[in-house]
Amino acid sequence: MLGSVPEEFLGALAGRLVKGRKIAVQTYTRLEDVRRCHVLFVVADADPSARALVGEVESLPVLTV
Repeated sequence: MLGSVPEEFLGALAGRLVKGRKIAVQTYTRLEDVRRCHVLFVVADADPSARALVGEVESLPVLTV
């Protein structure tokens, strides 16, 4: 995730199973870390530098929400 997210949102997703795989919720600030994720959720209040990372992952197999 990029941006600040309420703790209850993170808790609702973290650890749940989807097709036998556990969801891990992590907060990113660096492009190197974002490249390893599968789904990138960008919070509306994410700062401009964090939002710029979205353009950097366009060519990667990352679903951006």
